[in-house]
Amino acid sequence: MNNHLKRLIVAANFIFFAINAFAQVKLPDNVLISLNAGHPRLLVKSMADFNELKSRITKDDFLQQCLSHLLAEADSIINEPVCTYEIPDGLRLLVVSRKVLNRSYVLSMAYRLTANKNLHRPVV
Repeated sequence: MNNHLKRLIVAANFIFFAINAFAQVKLPDNVLISLNAGHPRLLVKSMADFNELKSRITKDDFLQQCLSHLLAEADSIINEPVCTYEIPDGLRLLVVSRKVLNRSYVLSMAYRLTANKNLHRPVV
């Protein structure tokens, strides 16, 4: 498994488990009804959600491990060069696009949870 895929899995798992750590989620019959009309693709709706997640992290060993993995991933991203517009296979920009998306998720989540100014930099 390549590093990019591992990073994406770590970020996605952290978000999923952190938000639903102790809750059983019952999905509505029509999932589209539950979408936020203003921003249907947001993972977290408000700063209150981040604050709740921060308080959960202080009390839960699993979430602390998730945070340490997330921060390790963020540190490795910070030390990598900034992404550039390139088409590695000569056909698609998909590899670079996915890398930028992964960096955005990891760095933004790490920044929001720690307020570390070193994580606040361009990912592109």
